[in-house]
Amino acid sequence: MFELLKNTALRVSPVVAALAMAACGGGGGSSGGGGEPVAVATTVKPGAFVTEIRYESGGVDEAITLLSPTGKFVTIVSEIDGTFGTLTFRSNNTFTGVGSSVFLDEVWESVNGSLEGRVISSESLTATATSPGFTSGSSFVRENTYSDLGVTLEAISGTYVMVDTTSTTVTITSDGAITGQDDSGCTFNGSVTIPDPRYNVFETVFSAANCGDIPGGASGALRDGEYQALGAYDPDLLELELAGTDGDVVALFIGSK
Repeated sequence: MFELLKNTALRVSPVVAALAMAACGGGGGSSGGGGEPVAVATTVKPGAFVTEIRYESGGVDEAITLLSPTGKFVTIVSEIDGTFGTLTFRSNNTFTGVGSSVFLDEVWESVNGSLEGRVISSESLTATATSPGFTSGSSFVRENTYSDLGVTLEAISGTYVMVDTTSTTVTITSDGAITGQDDSGCTFNGSVTIPDPRYNVFETVFSAANCGDIPGGASGALRDGEYQALGAYDPDLLELELAGTDGDVVALFIGSK
């Protein structure tokens, strides 16, 4: 599923993001009267979605979106371009979203915005994202085979290695603890939560400390912090796929046992 990211050269989207959403404000309908839609449980099956993003300039990006049963989502265009937030679904087959887009454009930047969308089916949706001076449209189609693999802590426990600009090692234990380190000096500590084992998506929070600078990438000061991330597991490749942010940089880990 993540071959798209591994085989695509790094891109910098102009202002951008898969779904430029805001880290402020609220999303979703209220339970008030007057026929207004109310917030409901996720009406789209969680998992991984092939995503197409259409910009006002006419440009198009392909991306991957992970959607958790809790409504949290991550959309990744590349190692240096991602959007992170939460969707709230409503009873009239619409949804709203809030979040933040984080990307590298000479320096690391973040863009806040909001999202309005429509559920086409339990496996597809469309959305329009807005932030100050910027609008994009996106469509999402679920990858059913991959998403319905399911995931358990026992299945994903183990040690994974990714060799990139720096070599990174991540270990997950059967009780959900996550630890790791990379060649720059970073150490990672956190935990993994699986909201629904029927779907191949999990949530994780972890801290990064003592990180060094990455040449052409992020400084250690930006990389240090508390990360929120979503992940998935490919049992055929024995591959852990994890994407998140600390609000300053994008963290993308694709490692194998």
